Amino acid sequence: MQSSTTVGEANRPAKSSLANDGSSEQNYIAPGGPFCSHTLEDEANYWWALDLGQEYNINTITIYNRRDCCGARLADFFIYIYNPQINTWTNFDDEQGQLCFYHNGAAQAVLSIACNRIIRGRFVKILKEYQYFYNTDALTLCEVEIFADHTPDEGIYCKQINKQAILSLQKNLKNATRIRCAHFCRDTDNCLGFQMANGGQCSLFQTSMHVHGISGEYYERC
Repeated sequence: MQSSTTVGEANRPAKSSLANDGSSEQNYIAPGGPFCSHTLEDEANYWWALDLGQEYNINTITIYNRRDCCGARLADFFIYIYNPQINTWTNFDDEQGQLCFYHNGAAQAVLSIACNRIIRGRFVKILKEYQYFYNTDALTLCEVEIFADHTPDEGIYCKQINKQAILSLQKNLKNATRIRCAHFCRDTDNCLGFQMANGGQCSLFQTSMHVHGISGEYYERC
């Protein structure tokens, strides 16, 4: 779903599903295209939305911006998460959505973000207001990847101040973020938690023990 749809290459519509079809091609006008969703130009507000089919805890969202042209158009946008009570709900009133993230300025070619808190919902919406300083303006998304968990407590990790990790799983990541390390733990059998060290070193553990005082950057399933 999106606010409107323009016609792309070979008179094919640049429909909203092109931003969630598994292709990260960032050249909108590449042969065989269009490969990105694209609204009509110069609307008051532009939006793109995806129905996940059921409720999830939204973890991270990765957006692939257009690279062949006009990438700076993807700027100053909002990401909202909606959790409607009816299956046919299509009202994208901003007042009903939970704000996941606001991106200030133009987005880079590939942007990965995490919501400002754990948000549970079914619909994800990207909203952008008209940018008056461009000759033409539109919302173009080449791919939107949404990473989420189904059960309420799956994939949610809390920092532990009275526990120490023991029994390493002998699996480590370098130059990792906390989000990536949490995903690594979630996808590894018998992983209870992870520990972060200097330089983005991520280590996985299958058990822990209680200690007195702060035990460092140790995170465990809440």
